Amino acid sequence: MKPPSFERDYFRKVYGNDYEKRNPIRKLDYYFTRIREVRPSGTLLDVGCAYGQFLSRARMFFDVTGCDVSEHAVGVAKERLPDMDIFRAGIGDLPSGRTFDIITAFDVLEHVADPLGAISGLSRRLTEGGVLALTVPVYDGLPGRIARLLDRDDTHLRKENRRFWRETLESAGFDIFLDEGLWRYFFLNRKYIFFGGRVWKNFSPALFLIGVKR
Repeated sequence: MKPPSFERDYFRKVYGNDYEKRNPIRKLDYYFTRIREVRPSGTLLDVGCAYGQFLSRARMFFDVTGCDVSEHAVGVAKERLPDMDIFRAGIGDLPSGRTFDIITAFDVLEHVADPLGAISGLSRRLTEGGVLALTVPVYDGLPGRIARLLDRDDTHLRKENRRFWRETLESAGFDIFLDEGLWRYFFLNRKYIFFGGRVWKNFSPALFLIGVKR
C-alpha cells in the first residue's frame, strides 16, 4: 500500500483556505487549559504540528517544540514561527535522546496503521509521569456513523470507536486523566462550531484524551 502523503496538496484538500478558521483561539485555549490541569508548565512537543497554530498559543505556558511528517507543513510553520524549534519527523523518527514533559498529538493517530505502537513510542519520549494529550475522530454512535459517511480523508487508516482509543491508551501504559467528547464542524455560513466536555464523551464525533504515564 502506498503510504499517505501529507504535502501541499493534502493541506489544500483538507483545509483549503480555512486552516485558521478550523483552529480558532478558543479551540487551542481549550486544549492547553485542559492540559494545564494536570501539568501547568514544562517542555511540550506537538507531534503533527501542521502550520504551528497550537504552538503559537501554547508557548505562553510551555517550552514548546513542534514536528510534522510533512515537509510543506514544517516549512510554513518555520516561516510563521522563526524563533521556534520545529523539525520534520514522524512518530517513528523522533530523536531518541530527547524527552518531554508533555506530548500532544491532535488528529494524528487516526493516520497511523499501528496506534498502540505509535503511542508506546511516544511514551518512550516522555519523562517520568509525563502527559500525552490526543484528539481523534470516533465512529461509533449516531454522530460517529454520520461522521463516517462524511469522511472523505483517505489517509484515515483507523476509523475506530472511542472504546478502542481508551483501551489502547491504557494498554500503552497510561492512566486516563481526562476523557471528553468534542464537536468541531463548520455550520451554515461557514461558521466554525467548537465545544466539548465530559457530558459528550460517549456521544460525540471526536474524543479528547489526556493520559499520564505510569
